[in-house]
Amino acid sequence: MDTNKNINIGPASTDQFKNAVDLINKVFRTSRGHKPTMQSEFPLLISRENLNNMIVVKYKGEVVSCVNFIPETIHVQNSLITAASIGAVCTSEDFRGAGLSSSLLDHAEEKMIRDGIDVVLISGTRSLYKRRGCLELENFTEYEIKPFDMEPEFEISPLEHCHIEDIISSYHQISTRYSRTRDEFETLLDSATIPWGNFTYEKYALIHGGRFIGYIVLRVIDSEQKYGQVIECFGNPDVIYSALSKLANELSLSFIKHYVHKRDFINNMDSYCNGKSCSLHGTLKVLNPEGLIRSLYPYFSQYVNISVIEKMDFDFTPGSYSIRLDGECLEIGSLENLTRLIFEGTESTPIEKWTSPNIIRILDTVFPLPFIWTANLNYQ
Repeated sequence: MDTNKNINIGPASTDQFKNAVDLINKVFRTSRGHKPTMQSEFPLLISRENLNNMIVVKYKGEVVSCVNFIPETIHVQNSLITAASIGAVCTSEDFRGAGLSSSLLDHAEEKMIRDGIDVVLISGTRSLYKRRGCLELENFTEYEIKPFDMEPEFEISPLEHCHIEDIISSYHQISTRYSRTRDEFETLLDSATIPWGNFTYEKYALIHGGRFIGYIVLRVIDSEQKYGQVIECFGNPDVIYSALSKLANELSLSFIKHYVHKRDFINNMDSYCNGKSCSLHGTLKVLNPEGLIRSLYPYFSQYVNISVIEKMDFDFTPGSYSIRLDGECLEIGSLENLTRLIFEGTESTPIEKWTSPNIIRILDTVFPLPFIWTANLNYQ
């Protein structure tokens, strides 16, 4: 079918919003025998307020393909990263194979660059994204918490609206997190836990002596082996481990998976169980390396003397990225290498470390960059 003359790419109009939602639901839910819940599950991404970031292909007035993104701010200790999450990327069955999603991603990236986005997070890992330089990054540890019949010294109660103040206060104590308004927090607690397929969700408050000490948002996956995944939690690791062990037992789960960043020395579960290295959920692409590094200067300054940071010369020439300091030059090369250096650390990056020992020492102090688990309540 020759569609080129009738195809138009751009943001969805108000009149096309319902058409775009119908396409998203058909591809991701109803064609798989599920209820059309995508807009309810992702109300920040798929919303009339986000129409300018819902990029669509229109053919004879109908939406036949779409890419959606939502801008987000990520706290990394005292630095702020401008990011965007891409989700609900889909094409009508009759129009697949024509490169429409790739064209839409081109348009989306161009808009994100204009909007000052430095990092893109994508919920998928398919070749469509990897061909564009999106990477799976191995920077987390996955723990499998086994069921154990125990009575902890604290109470595990269903999360209720009366706990919202404590939840929000607890969340904002986390140094690496998404920025959330109160409205967004309340919305996400409901929308991100809507059951579909073989997924159900449980939300718990952890109470000790009448005092709120943490919370857990848990996904239960009822497949051949029924198990759980921690979507988000807050609390002392002793408390979280005990709570997950008890919940696994009460819910008859084979185990509960809990993901902790490799640089998170406070919340790791190494004292309680063995973990295995795993990748950040989905894929990630650095759109603006210079902007990202600049935004991380406050984070760097916590670990490296400002006088040293000011002397470091970052060369952001595409394809030949490098860092110079006091006569040393670390050749990084590609954007993929630079991305892995930032998010996985020097050990995972193919660079000649022996040529620049002082630069490597500094990089090992700040990288891998502490980062959020992207499949938390903000997952889009």
